[in-house]
Amino acid sequence: MKIPTQETWRSGCDSSTSRTRPSFVQKSKKRHGSAIAGCLLLCICGMDSAQAAFSLQRSLDLTGTYVPGTTLDVTVTLSLATTETLTAIGLEETVPAGWGYIGVISGEIPAIEPISGTSGLLEFAWFPLPAIPVTFTYQIAIPSDATGLRVITGAGLCRLSESGEYRTTSVFTVIPSEDAGEPHTADQNGDYQISLSELLRIIQFFNSNGLHCQAGTEDGFAPGSGNTACTPHDSDYAPQNWLINLSELLRIIQFYNMGVYRPCPEESTEDGFCPGID
Repeated sequence: MKIPTQETWRSGCDSSTSRTRPSFVQKSKKRHGSAIAGCLLLCICGMDSAQAAFSLQRSLDLTGTYVPGTTLDVTVTLSLATTETLTAIGLEETVPAGWGYIGVISGEIPAIEPISGTSGLLEFAWFPLPAIPVTFTYQIAIPSDATGLRVITGAGLCRLSESGEYRTTSVFTVIPSEDAGEPHTADQNGDYQISLSELLRIIQFFNSNGLHCQAGTEDGFAPGSGNTACTPHDSDYAPQNWLINLSELLRIIQFYNMGVYRPCPEESTEDGFCPGID
């Protein structure tokens, strides 16, 4: 089974910082009754057309969860649409500590690649220039004592004939583990990441003066009041009252902005989850 991750946009108002998605930065003050309504606003910096058209896609050849002591195949595709001439292209990948690089097993072989056994930052570059899009698969070794969720992050780099260096946004790919724990109720596809669609669902509950149980919906809940004879939503905890308050909403926004979260009941957090991997 291929587990894909793709991002093609850059966000945040610091041009030196790449995120996997836009950050929620401001809340409107309009109110309907006792509930705050309105939209959360996105801060998205301007970019030129060449930068917007440079993207990275990554997939894992993985069925279910990773198996310690085996290997993992990672396929990356770099795509670029521009009227300028491509003059250089490369890739930076960061794999989990202790997960050693084995080598490229298929696709466009890079002229520069890490030495065998490298973990952490992996750097690749192609020359002569390959055909675009460029796709290749590299393999890494999973340690026999590996546990918990892991993440691969990375970004493509290129240079064009009439401008400077461009980077894709940094892309997160979660590597699921058998001992990861149950995903958050808001995480409908169970990938330990909160997508924009999943975040908007919680915002919908926040703006609807509550939520209730309803079989057959995307997540087993529906906006507004109604039947509460089911396990409460994981976002409804402070207090558990079938309402999503601002603090609870900000918690999901935190997970969204971090790119990944994890169950951590042993750490006694407010909701049994933690942002990030470690």
